[in-house]
Amino acid sequence: MLATVTPPTPLIDWHSLWAVFAISLGVGVGIIVVFTIGVYSLSTYRRQGSTLGVRYLSGVAMSLATLLIVATVAWGFYYIVQK
Repeated sequence: MLATVTPPTPLIDWHSLWAVFAISLGVGVGIIVVFTIGVYSLSTYRRQGSTLGVRYLSGVAMSLATLLIVATVAWGFYYIVQK
């Protein structure tokens, strides 16, 4: 009777590790890009001599960027507290 040898389970699940790394990198870079868009929109909004349309679009972009950043931070707090 031969005994079957099963390989040991690995200590690190590499697939999950890379998935977490990729999502973290994507969210981290995404938040930086959204923040940069918000700051640029704020500077465009406050620039002297801007037309009303440019000021309106800059205000909308600035507001959306701020809301997206606040929503991401709130989701992060919720996710941490939920566990």
